[in-house]
Amino acid sequence: RKEVEQEMKRASHSQEYEKAAQCRDRLRAIDKVWEVEEIYHTMKGLKKLLRLSGLPYRVEGIDISHISGGEAVGVITVFENGRPKPGEYRRFRIKFSPRRSHPFRGTRDDCRMISEIVERRYRRLLEREILRPDLVLVDGGKGQVMSSVRNLKELGLGDIPVIGIAKRFENIYTPWEKRPI
Repeated sequence: RKEVEQEMKRASHSQEYEKAAQCRDRLRAIDKVWEVEEIYHTMKGLKKLLRLSGLPYRVEGIDISHISGGEAVGVITVFENGRPKPGEYRRFRIKFSPRRSHPFRGTRDDCRMISEIVERRYRRLLEREILRPDLVLVDGGKGQVMSSVRNLKELGLGDIPVIGIAKRFENIYTPWEKRPI
């Protein structure tokens, strides 16, 4: 990269602008290769840490949000090859309501809401042939992970790995460990 950069500067100083532009294009290509290599190594690290059978090329994240402390919605975010795919993001209005008088609160309610989103999202995957994720990432701890795993198994998609990230300490929860990793 340094050699090409020096070559570009020399070409620019000697007013060989076409050669400088070619060097600039080569620099961009080099940067792209480094970026892809960095993403690949990150994915290899995730594969090992999370005991995945393959690289997590497609990751879907599931989160619950509360609108003005009341109405809850579930959100699916999609990443492919480490990059967000906003065109594939989805929002789900939560249908489950444990108590009409109180907004959703507490781990049990979060588990039920995550469970509802997992069931609705991945039933659509089966019906509409949506791309299968290599990893599902849920916002939450062991309860959210286990309810998601249970839903996926019920749909016949038990081979899709699920992990959870608890925001407070950014702990990673898996179905096979009692404590976060």
